[in-house]
Amino acid sequence: MPYKDPAKKAQQSKEWLQNNPEWVKEYNKEYKKKNPDYMRDWSLKTKYGMTSKDWDDMYSNQDGKCKICLNNIIYRGRQTHVDHCHTTGKVRGLLCSKCNQMIGLANEDKDILQKAIDYLTDSSISR
Repeated sequence: MPYKDPAKKAQQSKEWLQNNPEWVKEYNKEYKKKNPDYMRDWSLKTKYGMTSKDWDDMYSNQDGKCKICLNNIIYRGRQTHVDHCHTTGKVRGLLCSKCNQMIGLANEDKDILQKAIDYLTDSSISR
């Protein structure tokens, strides 16, 4: 039976969801668990503007290796990260966790990374 006032029903549904956050949390958790491919596709599209095919192509083009250290990265693994510029949003490549953290901890600042390289270079001479 259709509702006489769809706007009222929508408002009631919205209020019910707001008043039952634990139910919503549990429902979302189960939905994500039951629909991992959909959630992955949704996440790639909303975060990076890319599809699963784009990701797969990037993985293939990098021969399954981290773009920086060239170590093998796990296909669609949790330790494989889509690296992107936080200013422009442009995707740069796939990285392993360590390289992704290195870039993030340096605030994507080339000067900081260059100083780290200089530091390591100078330190290795004195050994």
